[in-house]
Amino acid sequence: MSQLLGITEIQELLPQRYPFLMLDRVQLNEEDSQSLTAIKNVTTNECQFTGHFPGNPIMPGVLQVEAMLQAGTIAYKKTAGFTDKALVVKKVSKVRFKSPILPGDQVVIEAKIDNVTEEGCDVKATCKVGGKLNGQAQLTIGKLEAEDLIPKSLTTEFSNDVVTPETETIFNVNDIASFIPHRFPFQFIDNVIYEEGERIIGQKLVSVNEPFAQGSLANAQYMPDIMIMEIAAQLGCVKLLSKEENKGKIGLFLSIEKTEIYRPAIPGDLLTFDVTFVYFKGPMGKAEGKIYCGDEKISDMVIAFALAEPGV
Repeated sequence: MSQLLGITEIQELLPQRYPFLMLDRVQLNEEDSQSLTAIKNVTTNECQFTGHFPGNPIMPGVLQVEAMLQAGTIAYKKTAGFTDKALVVKKVSKVRFKSPILPGDQVVIEAKIDNVTEEGCDVKATCKVGGKLNGQAQLTIGKLEAEDLIPKSLTTEFSNDVVTPETETIFNVNDIASFIPHRFPFQFIDNVIYEEGERIIGQKLVSVNEPFAQGSLANAQYMPDIMIMEIAAQLGCVKLLSKEENKGKIGLFLSIEKTEIYRPAIPGDLLTFDVTFVYFKGPMGKAEGKIYCGDEKISDMVIAFALAEPGV
């Protein structure tokens, strides 16, 4: 026997709203309360396709992760009974993107939770279309701490071994748009301030006027954690697609090897992404990223992606 949840019941359990509510229906497993199945109908009218990518719409890989996070959140709340908690990503590992999800696809998300405590749980989940595996992930999710949403300073300037507060922009938003195919509402890098050798450093200003702020929490806006991984990947794409031999290609997420997120990014933050390529061979590469708000590190990650011709 199973219980079917429609959108009204889903919204009672999840704080996410447009454009980041990524589940349309959920079926609970009555015999195993720690597992469930959900669906996400992917339609051409969804706003992410305006910017990912114009003329070649592909569901962003990180939104698969967001759907898996939301499915795990519902399983946790139904199992643990903490229906009033807001849950965020703490760790991500073994994320694999096998094939793109396109408008017209109905995605089936299967999620199972483990190691359930008052603080959160682990989630293993998959996304499939027509029985074919598109993505899989292992996540650790935990409760959102109220103090993480309180700013620590008015401004958040950054400096390190190659950057000072006086460092000038080398690629502005128009330059960036000439390199990568991402557009509003899925172009996130505001400027690049360093690029040399295997390393690139870019920045993202976080504002309450962005769509994510309306889709996270009604009275406690923050940037969905999955966006941190997307921005790091976009920065890697800037480095690769700015090369003449790669012009016109697109960058696709292959995997998220591991990510730790120490706190969410909130409106007013100036995020600095310091990304270094570990290797790049043929069309595929792997990079390490360190993300800062001022001198506070808010995330570490290792990601992999590939360059491809449009239309894949």
